Amino acid sequence: MRGTALSAASATEIVSYIMVGLTAQGKIASWDAAAEALTGFAAQDVTGGDIERLLVAPTPESHRAIAALRAGFAARFGSLIRCKDGGFVAVEIEAKARGDAPGAISLRDLTAERLAAGASRHAAERLKLALGAAAIGAYEIDLSTQRYQLDGRAAAMWGRDPGESVCFATLADQVLDEDRPSAEAALAAASDPAGDGSYATEFRIRRHSDGVLRWLSLRGRTFFENGRPVSRIGVMLDVTQNRRLEEDNAHLAAIVETTGDAIYSLTLDGAVKSWNPAAERMFGVASQEMIGKAETALTPAELQGEAGTLFDAAKAGAIVRRETKRLRRDGSSFDVLLSIAPMRGRNGETVAAISVLARDISHEKRVLAQLEQANARMAQQTAELDAVFEALNVPVTVFNRDVAIARTNAAARAVWGVTPDMPQPLPFEEVAAQLSVRNSAGETIDPAALSARRALAGESVAAQHYQITSPSGLKHDFEAAELPLIVDGAITGAVAVWHDVTEARRRDDQASILLRELSHRSKNLLSVIESILRQSAKGSVSKDDFVARFSDRLRALASSHDLLAKTNSLSVSMTDLIFSQVGHHWEPGQRRIVLSGLGVRLKPDAAQMIGMALHELSTNAAKYGALSNATGRVSIGWRVDHEVESEPMFVLNWVERGGPPVQAPERAGFGTTVIQRVAGQSLRGTASLAYPEEGVAWTLRAPRSSVIDATQQDAPRAERIRSPALEKLQALWINLYRDGKLPRLDDLAIDEIEPQDHLIVADVDNAINPPAVHFVSIGKALVERMGLRRECQDIEVSETEILGSEDGAYRRCIRSARPAYEYAYFNLTQGRSFFFERLLLPLSDDGQSISRIIGMASFDDSASAGAN
Repeated sequence: MRGTALSAASATEIVSYIMVGLTAQGKIASWDAAAEALTGFAAQDVTGGDIERLLVAPTPESHRAIAALRAGFAARFGSLIRCKDGGFVAVEIEAKARGDAPGAISLRDLTAERLAAGASRHAAERLKLALGAAAIGAYEIDLSTQRYQLDGRAAAMWGRDPGESVCFATLADQVLDEDRPSAEAALAAASDPAGDGSYATEFRIRRHSDGVLRWLSLRGRTFFENGRPVSRIGVMLDVTQNRRLEEDNAHLAAIVETTGDAIYSLTLDGAVKSWNPAAERMFGVASQEMIGKAETALTPAELQGEAGTLFDAAKAGAIVRRETKRLRRDGSSFDVLLSIAPMRGRNGETVAAISVLARDISHEKRVLAQLEQANARMAQQTAELDAVFEALNVPVTVFNRDVAIARTNAAARAVWGVTPDMPQPLPFEEVAAQLSVRNSAGETIDPAALSARRALAGESVAAQHYQITSPSGLKHDFEAAELPLIVDGAITGAVAVWHDVTEARRRDDQASILLRELSHRSKNLLSVIESILRQSAKGSVSKDDFVARFSDRLRALASSHDLLAKTNSLSVSMTDLIFSQVGHHWEPGQRRIVLSGLGVRLKPDAAQMIGMALHELSTNAAKYGALSNATGRVSIGWRVDHEVESEPMFVLNWVERGGPPVQAPERAGFGTTVIQRVAGQSLRGTASLAYPEEGVAWTLRAPRSSVIDATQQDAPRAERIRSPALEKLQALWINLYRDGKLPRLDDLAIDEIEPQDHLIVADVDNAINPPAVHFVSIGKALVERMGLRRECQDIEVSETEILGSEDGAYRRCIRSARPAYEYAYFNLTQGRSFFFERLLLPLSDDGQSISRIIGMASFDDSASAGAN
């Protein structure tokens, strides 16, 4: 539009006042060139027209003014007039009073003034908006009064009220002492009229209102009159946050420059944007070489895909950590831990770049691999030590500082009477309540003595003797050693190691008894030999007959004594004694001699007397009785008769059948004397000898206490099962024993029982009496240890070929239909001797009658070494 197209300067140059003539009726009478220039209308276009037609959007004010003007009165008003091109111009219309005479009006162009006023208002508004957007405060100071006028934002920065007039000294007092000199210097320089009066300074204040520390930045100008500063105006900005960011950035920059990790950034196109010194050292590439290049140049070919995936994930806003490989300048690869994260723009949302932190973990990986190998070795060694610890036949207990049992091995648990699944730690008081403890003097002591309390106090204890009766009733003699466990100079617990000296003490006691017994037995032996000598001489018909009789009887006597030496014991198995005297008449498989009796052991004197009687009986049977032909049989049976009013009696029977007809001898010789009188009287009992035609019958009756060694009736040493394999086999049998029915062989899953080479499997023949067993299999270890034949053979229950010396275990198993266990010492020929632990279990096909026996044996060679 025309009016709006003119600048304020050009309008002023055209005309300042334009005169328009009016008729007495207020019509336009004249229109000069200036009016035409201003509006574009020619004189002929407007002459005779009403001035109101030129006005744009008349207002009530303009209507009143035009009415006054038509009436000849003075009028003045501002309005917009139309231009020929459709635009408009702002003018001031003024007319003086003229009455009824023609007159004139003046038009003053207001375009320039209005443009200037609008520009001023816009500038002020823009400044206000800019100050508000930037949180900038404005201030003025009258230097003659030294008082500040602060706007709202500036007042808030100083902790003052908006519009408050503040003394300069009040504000200056809040500036920190260390910053005041530089601020005062800047203001002083701005007060010099030789300069332009501008100033800029930054300082810290501590507001009086709340004690908060802030950074302020001031910019302003000093105004002068007559060469003197009179006022200042300026703006101020709180730059505390910026200052803190600068400090943080400085810290971050220092970290980036000095860290040992490679830190670099990438553009969204994957080009390197920054590259710190650690990256130069790690990759061997200088910053100026790397910036602008793609990071993929340092990625192995096989990992390019992975690198792209990680980069895309970071671009999508994810933070990624990944162990991978990168290349050095020389092409060698190394292990790195990458931390990749997006760098966001000012809005906090748009990803502007990608930051990468790369840590060389090659050394850590090598160390970790070495640690894993070391841990594996340690785990293996720990497992080995745990296995050794558990397998030790020496009880070992570890106590913690609270005197609780922290760890035990199997041997110790057997003493404590606890199971492997015991609570850990186990309060010692719970265990001690079940124990009975004696010291070396045999005095009962508090079980708390076993709690390693002296070791926990720092004392090392050695060779402390205790006799412990465990919850199962077994007695053990121990030599205890206790040591404190010290870690970093502090006692953390204690370990107690107990050496079981029960056997050693038993052997010592046995040796002492043997020495006393040797003296007693030597005297008795001399008396017996003297008696044999006299009786043999009395009944002999010649010198040679005397020598033969005397020698046979001495050999029989020696056999009885040999048994004591072979078994290293003060007692003799009844079956062993029988075979020592009649074994030379034994014919395997023919069952001419049948034994029947309990597994008992005889006292030495009883073995000597009964051995001599058996020798005489077997000699007579071989010469004249049942063993002198091919059809005769001898039955030897023994029992303990409890059905008497006094002490139980030991009864031994010798019965011959199937031999030649028997006649009583015409005279009683030494043998008959031994059989009838000596054997009975020496044992405080009686012996009877009868000669029925069908065969000789001899019976010995003597008090059980005179014959049987009750302390070793079943075996030299009866105690708990030691072997874990035997315990497992017995537990398996017990689990299968239900409602009084015996398990079957198939129920035991015999192929899964270990160790296989220690197993015994036998069939039981109940058709004969006593029952016989047929060995289906005997483990290789037993065969080799016992020196047996591998092939199966029928053997009667009582034979000594049943895995060594027979002590009644098979008969007990068959008679009771229950497991039979023994722990015995065997002294075989050719120097072979060992402690032998055996468990026999009855099995049945129908759940009632015993049809099979399965057994397992274990050899205690450590004890054997001590015995030998």
